[in-house]
Amino acid sequence: MEEYIVLSNRIVTPIYPADAAAIVQSLDLHVSAEVDPENGPLEVLEAGTGHGSLTLHLARALYAGHLGKENPVSILHSVEKDRKVHEAAMKLLKGFRRGIYDGPGVKFYNDDVEAWLRARLPSPEASEVPAVESTSEESTTQETSLTDQLATGSAKPSRLSACVLDLPEIRPLLPLLQENMHLGAILGYWAPSITQISAVVEHVKLNRLPFLVEKVLEFGNGVGGAGARVWDVRPALVRSRVKANKSHKSASSQRSSEDGETETTANEDAVAKEDQTKRATTEWEMVCRPKTGERTVGGGFYLIMRRIGRKRYDKSEAASEAIPSNEIRDNEVSNLEQSVATAEIEDTQKPVRSGEPSS
Repeated sequence: MEEYIVLSNRIVTPIYPADAAAIVQSLDLHVSAEVDPENGPLEVLEAGTGHGSLTLHLARALYAGHLGKENPVSILHSVEKDRKVHEAAMKLLKGFRRGIYDGPGVKFYNDDVEAWLRARLPSPEASEVPAVESTSEESTTQETSLTDQLATGSAKPSRLSACVLDLPEIRPLLPLLQENMHLGAILGYWAPSITQISAVVEHVKLNRLPFLVEKVLEFGNGVGGAGARVWDVRPALVRSRVKANKSHKSASSQRSSEDGETETTANEDAVAKEDQTKRATTEWEMVCRPKTGERTVGGGFYLIMRRIGRKRYDKSEAASEAIPSNEIRDNEVSNLEQSVATAEIEDTQKPVRSGEPSS
């Protein structure tokens, strides 16, 4: 397979076999003998098919789930927006060993990834069926009927067990991936630059998205997972900026209480000035540095995140769950009365000292 991928004709740069094998291993895929009645088949999404080298490795890992089976236990969804690249990747898969991994468990889509993810959600908005180009007529019929059932709400929506993204920008896709993935599913992101990885990590942190960053790897030129260097990419608090922001907030609140009403133009100038200094005085800063090893040239970076069960913060829900102010005041009054009554009991139970007249 390695020689076939490296020596094949290419339109785009492939993910080389050593790196593709490491990516497949990071997804922790386990194909069962039968379809899970609760979770359905094992479904894997590859967004950005590209050359097709990673598609070939994923198809080999999931091959046992659809070999000689009418209903596939494992399904690989490979989505590519560019028509020419999409057709070249399909040709690459069919050309390896006379299409040994080509079957109903591998489905190609010539569509936008965002539209494809929205179509899987059981909502009225997901009325359009994504364009499907499968490897067989049988799998095409299965995909169309499944999408129709999801659109009408008559079937339970299927979830993804793993996702691999090879796209320039994935931050707008994270909310859709959140809704389409199982809890505990692995999300992998391949990028040529560490700044793309750090932008995703920062976005997940600031927006409190339910993804846990597990590892960031640097793949050198052909080293694969065996020699990948681990990077430390995370948002960190800058203590000096935290103290400066606290003092700035206290000073601004004191000035606002003393000044009273001001003119509208002065308020606009103050808001504009605060917006300019907000980015400079932010408490968070991204840490991007290699943990160990020497510098390598070439390759790319791979981010591994896991879908967790933390719920996104919703201000409306937080406001509805807040305790009303009158209940807080009642609790404060009752606590005060209870403390006063306790103090009176303690006063009546004080022992009488010698020499003091007893009442």
